Amino acid sequence: MPLLVQAHQGGPPSAPPGGGGVPLPFICTKCDLYQEFHTEITQGNYINAVLWRSEFNDMDISGSNFSSAKVASSDMVNVNASGANFTGADLRLTGFHSDTNLQNANFTNANLKSAEFDQGTDLTGVIWSNTTCPDGTNSDNNGNTCEGHLSP
Repeated sequence: MPLLVQAHQGGPPSAPPGGGGVPLPFICTKCDLYQEFHTEITQGNYINAVLWRSEFNDMDISGSNFSSAKVASSDMVNVNASGANFTGADLRLTGFHSDTNLQNANFTNANLKSAEFDQGTDLTGVIWSNTTCPDGTNSDNNGNTCEGHLSP
C-alpha cells in the first residue's frame, strides 16, 4: 500500500474533498510540506516524484527513497533525511538549512550543482559516488566526496 500524503500547490497540505490523499510518487511543484500535517512520512516512496521549488519544514523523511526525483530549487529546513536515498535525484539549487540531518544519505549520481549546505547540516557517512557537487566538480575526482566542494 503506498504512503498517502495530503498536499496541494502553493500551501500547506490539506485533505482533499472526500478524504484520502495523494499516493506517492506524486507531482507537486511549489509544495509546502510540514510535519504537523503528516506524521508518517518516514521511509516514503518519492521515486520519480516531481517536487520542484518545494518546502520541506520540520519533517522526518528518514529512510525515504527519492531516487530519480526532481527536487531542484527546493528548501529543507530542520529535516531529518538520515538514510534517505537520493540516487540520481536532481537537487540543483536546493538548500539544506537549519540542522538538516543527512547522515548516511546516498547521493550516488545525484546533481547537487549550486545546492547550499548550512553549517549545521550533518553529512556524517554520506555516500558521494559520481555526484555533481555544488561547485560543479565530480565527487569521484574529489576523493569520493563533495565535502570541501559544498560552495557553489
